[in-house]
Amino acid sequence: MLSTANADSTVRLSRLRSDFADAGSRQHAAREHLSPALIQAIDPLERTLAQYGRGSPNIFEVRSAQLAATSAVRGALLDTKEAAARFVESADRVFEDVQKDARAQSDYFSSLIADYSRIFTVLSLLCVLGAAGVFLYINRSVISRLQKLSNNMRRSADGTAAPILISGNDEIADMAKAADFFAASLAQREQGLRESVAELRALGEVTRAVNSSVDLETVLTTIVTKATQLSGTEAGAIFVFDDAEQEFLLQATYGIDESIVGELKRSHIRIGQTGISEAVERGMPIQVADIQNDPTVTLDVIVRAGFRALLYVPLLGTEKIVGALVVRRKQPGEFGKSTVELLQTFAAQSVLAIQNARLFSEVAEKSRALAEASQHKSQFLANMSHELRTPLNAIIGVSEMLREDAEAAKQDTEPLDRVLGAGRHLLALINDILDLSKIEAGRMDLALSSFALAPLIADVIKTIEPLAAKNGNRVAVQCDGEIGTMHADQMRLRQALLNLMSNANKFTERGGISVDAREQQENGRDFITIAVADTGIGMTPEQMGKLFQEFSQASSSTASKYGGTGLGLVISKRFCQMMGGDITVESEPGRGSTFTIRVPRIVEVFKEAFPASPAAAH
Repeated sequence: MLSTANADSTVRLSRLRSDFADAGSRQHAAREHLSPALIQAIDPLERTLAQYGRGSPNIFEVRSAQLAATSAVRGALLDTKEAAARFVESADRVFEDVQKDARAQSDYFSSLIADYSRIFTVLSLLCVLGAAGVFLYINRSVISRLQKLSNNMRRSADGTAAPILISGNDEIADMAKAADFFAASLAQREQGLRESVAELRALGEVTRAVNSSVDLETVLTTIVTKATQLSGTEAGAIFVFDDAEQEFLLQATYGIDESIVGELKRSHIRIGQTGISEAVERGMPIQVADIQNDPTVTLDVIVRAGFRALLYVPLLGTEKIVGALVVRRKQPGEFGKSTVELLQTFAAQSVLAIQNARLFSEVAEKSRALAEASQHKSQFLANMSHELRTPLNAIIGVSEMLREDAEAAKQDTEPLDRVLGAGRHLLALINDILDLSKIEAGRMDLALSSFALAPLIADVIKTIEPLAAKNGNRVAVQCDGEIGTMHADQMRLRQALLNLMSNANKFTERGGISVDAREQQENGRDFITIAVADTGIGMTPEQMGKLFQEFSQASSSTASKYGGTGLGLVISKRFCQMMGGDITVESEPGRGSTFTIRVPRIVEVFKEAFPASPAAAH
């Protein structure tokens, strides 16, 4: 088939060559009849066709090579097909042989696996039985004992431990012994911790009682109660030493019948009597393990009550006997060291409580004496002020009449002017003292009324203008027009403002003084602030600390140079406080001061003067 196809292709190719040669002959014959221009035009085409038909290689050679290659490929394919058929036949024979071998091997291994399976099953059963035996042994010898040990440890942690009893001489038995020792130690420490916590709580209650109460009986009763409870005794008592009578007096008890308490209070325990005196004299606790061996160490009433063991703890101050703490129990025997130390702590608290009560009593007594003396002083000042003002007014009146006569007679009035100035100054001082004594005695009343603030400020400015002109000072006023009227004590407010303006002018020369009145709100309430500022000498923080103290001035140098009594600011501040306000100050040395009056716009109720607070003349 392949050779037939090749022969047919060769015949067609030979025919094509013959046709191409004939076409070339007719083309040469036709050229003779064409014009030169047309021949020139078709020459490139003829050369191209000649190249494809007769050149090397030409299309006939290429086609011959293609046909030869195709024939070779077809021949190779036929050879490959025959080889593949032979290979498949060989593979089938090999596969059949492999299958036969595989079936033979499978049968062999199946029998082998069956044999090993029987052997493995027997070995597994033996292993299970061995493991069960080992588990039973371990469970009995190790696990159960460890569980028992663990349960006992848990109970120890919960506070319900019992002795850990595990027999044997191995490591688990040693662990059980160590755990038992640890649990016992833990229980002892826990018990000690509970006791310490109880002691600390009791001491805390005692400390709070000492710090929060001045009732000596209440505090000492708390102390003796806690001391008795924590020391494991049945009864306790605290005796306080009376310096005047030189005897110990029963002050507080716990756990004692009222009949015994009454008999103890009627007893007079002096220095040198009973174990109380011995403990105080030796300055250390004294304990009696059994009073039946030496009944003289205590009173007969205690022996009759059935008490056997006693512990005396002295209460000692700084080189002074304060008293004694005594605890008693009906079981004979010595008291432990921890109990003695605990009671010494309570004894120290008792000393502190007794000393505090005594100090409070002394302070209260001195306060009553001071209050009474202050009342007498205020009454004396008020009486003396009234007594002095009458003759002083007469002196001022006569001096004014003499001055008028001297002016009419054209005589020198300078001596009379000095008398008048000194008299008026003394009258102002007496008036200040009278006002201060009334305030301190609580007899100063406010005359509340409604008035316009601007005219009051203008009146004070008019009063101070001559003094300002004398010192060369400028006075500026700024009053908020929305203030309008206010309801307060007009005379006291004017007096306070005049005092601040006078001080500002006194301590300022050739400078400026300003008054700034404003209305402010604080917590929904209207307040009036009047700030008086000057450019005078100013004050240091130390000097400002002395302000607002009676009869005190900023410094001795200003007092000697500018004079003053040190009462003006005191009274002014008290007036403002009575109206629910205050006076504050800001100052800097060499740059002046600013005093600010702050009072409610409407003083609603009467305000008593505050307790004496610092005041001084600026």
